[in-house]
Order: sequence, then structure tokens, then C-alpha cells
Amino acid sequence: MPARVLVVDDDPPDGELISEILHSSGLDASFLTSSSEAAGRLRREKYHALFLDMHMSASDGVELARQVRASHLNASTIPVMITGEQDRTLMGRAFEAGVQLFLFKPVERNKLLKLFRAAEGPIECERRSFSRVPLRCRVSKVTAQRATNFQHFWGIMFQHEIPIRALCHPAMARLLAAILEGFFFPQFDPAEIALGWSSR
Repeated sequence: MPARVLVVDDDPPDGELISEILHSSGLDASFLTSSSEAAGRLRREKYHALFLDMHMSASDGVELARQVRASHLNASTIPVMITGEQDRTLMGRAFEAGVQLFLFKPVERNKLLKLFRAAEGPIECERRSFSRVPLRCRVSKVTAQRATNFQHFWGIMFQHEIPIRALCHPAMARLLAAILEGFFFPQFDPAEIALGWSSR
């Protein structure tokens, strides 16, 4: 599953270009022009990287980055700020809001690909951290029978108050090892074995 990236820019040509370049690099890139719509989506969906325009009408990229950092779902997402300015004060605000990288306008393919290569490692780490791996476990009848035998064995042990130190005896140790390894077959009655040992 490719990393998910959200591009937010109120300038459609720039946003579409960034999204297209990222998509051609193997990322699942989405593009929005509204920062308020982006804020709502970021509350519901997980993204591994964000490209945010510095100046937008509703809330700017810095404010959106700050909201993302304060959220639960996307708090560790990699934010990249898109800007045409190199003002140190603005860049300082962006860094304080959690922005890690800057993409300076005008947007160019080579420039963006170079930035992507720099951020590819952290983005991949973020993707792996939130990847879901399906787990399946099949329980056969044999496994269920072995589990029942195991429970039955310990029930007999406690019912007849067989001391735990009895398990130190080599014969009992071998019996317990056989049970744990799944070789306790139904033809052996744990009651007879336990009572036979307790009478010694």
C-alpha cells in the first residue's frame, strides 16, 4: 500500500502539479484547495505526509500544520510547507508549528523530486508505523482437544492437591513436557496418571 499524501493549495495549477508529480513517484496523492475541508479530512483520515500552502484564505498552512500536530491521528505526519517567500520570521513560525521541510515556488519537477528523495525515508517510516497487517489463526479440532486435555490435567492436579514439587520428578516433568508440546493423546486419562502418581 503506497504512502498517502495530501496536498492543500488554493492555487489549483500548483496543487495539481505537485499532486501529479507525487503520484508519478508512486504515492497516493490527493489534492484539495480548501484548508477548512482539509482540516476536516485530517481529523477523519490518516496521511503520511502533507504539502501545505503557506498562504490560504481560511486558515493558512502554518495554522493547519499546528492543528495537525495537536491532533491524535496525524500528529506524527510529515508536513512540507509550500511558499514563495523566504522570510525568516514566517519560516520560524512554520518550524514552531511542526513543519520539517519547505518547497519554494515556483514549483518545478526536479526541485520537488529532490525534496521527495530527502523526505522519502521519514515518509516510509511513517507509513510502516501505521500499516495494518491482517492476522489469521486457524484452530483445528486436534488443537482444541489438546487444549481441553491440558485444562483437564491441571484441574486434576488442583482437585487432588498434588504438590507442585511433584513436577520436579523426572516422570512428571516428561509428562508435562509432552502436554506442552502437544503430544498428550486422548487415550491417556490424566485422572489415572495423576492419581497413580499421588498414591506413590
